[in-house]
Amino acid sequence: MKKVRNGFVKNLRYLCLVGVVALGLISIVGSNGGGDIGGGGGGGGAGDIGDVGVTWMIDCAASGVSTVEGKVYDENNSYLVGDSWPCSYHQGTVHGVPVGSDRKLVVTGEDSSGNVLYRGEVTGITVTAGQTTSVDTMVLSFEPTLSAPADGSTVAADGFSFEWDSVTGAAEYRIQVSEDSTFSTTVIDDTVSETTYTPSGFSDGTIYYWRVKVIDSFSNESAWSEVWSVGTY
Repeated sequence: MKKVRNGFVKNLRYLCLVGVVALGLISIVGSNGGGDIGGGGGGGGAGDIGDVGVTWMIDCAASGVSTVEGKVYDENNSYLVGDSWPCSYHQGTVHGVPVGSDRKLVVTGEDSSGNVLYRGEVTGITVTAGQTTSVDTMVLSFEPTLSAPADGSTVAADGFSFEWDSVTGAAEYRIQVSEDSTFSTTVIDDTVSETTYTPSGFSDGTIYYWRVKVIDSFSNESAWSEVWSVGTY
């Protein structure tokens, strides 16, 4: 009877020891798992990231903007993280931004087709771990406006240039010229950094249609401008 009791006590102590070790392992695994979740699934611990709060003033209905997108870049213009919100929210937060002192925020207001109608940019943003840095963004029209030759005018085939107004945030402009108002084919499809384009090889007595779009340094593109026509003699 005494031997049985001793064996029982030894087994009980063993089970208790196994239970304590198991609880310890569960505690460690749970702690590590919680840290991974808080770090954004491998994007670094909570001490490595912060948030950027964005506000914008756009008349969504009048402008045709349906979605606002915010993207954060580093000092080398490399993309870090971004998010998007319905325009009607007028504010949003980009979460999980790596900490740093020279972050750049680019905000775009887009129509339902993804064309950028409005654009704003803020540089030199400092992102602090575990904090939200609020930024007021001035968003401006990102749509090109044609200026010359006047719509429907007639010019010498070999003595004119296409001109349009400069757009804030533009890196380059794409111009298309066609003899067809639907642009099913083009005689010019080119990209320039200036706000003027001088064609060559145009025929006399021909009507040409032309349009321009804007592209920024992050490859965001505007919608096409109005289509203007010009006749040659």
